Amino acid sequence: MIFASRDVFPATVTAINTDSPYSEVEVTLPSGLCLYAELASPLLEKLELAVGREATLAVKASHVSLSAEDTALCCRNMLHGRIVGMTYGFSNAHAIIETASGNRICVNLPLDVHPSTWLDKNSVVTAWFDSHNVFIFAKKQA
Repeated sequence: MIFASRDVFPATVTAINTDSPYSEVEVTLPSGLCLYAELASPLLEKLELAVGREATLAVKASHVSLSAEDTALCCRNMLHGRIVGMTYGFSNAHAIIETASGNRICVNLPLDVHPSTWLDKNSVVTAWFDSHNVFIFAKKQA
């Protein structure tokens, strides 16, 4: 599968919770990090998702938020790491966050709210995003 997105993660489905109209799919990345996607339950069958199935997650950079490392957060999808790259555009900056296990995620930051007092290359941060902002893909089975 080919994607035009910066934040794409190959993964394996490790759990599925179908206790509500929306199903929560837990996936594990090759690094061992668990991430969560929320989707309408009928889509589970359409995507043929099951525990053990390979899948791909994608997250839009504009759906990812950053917090300083000393900020308390309550979110299931969090990646703790360092800013390893910053690219500045006319109205936005893109920060690349890398975790200790090598996972990378791009964050789109509007320059008018750019927190320059704590956000710079090598800053320790937490990138976080809600499970309903995670897209999940699976190859069609033959």
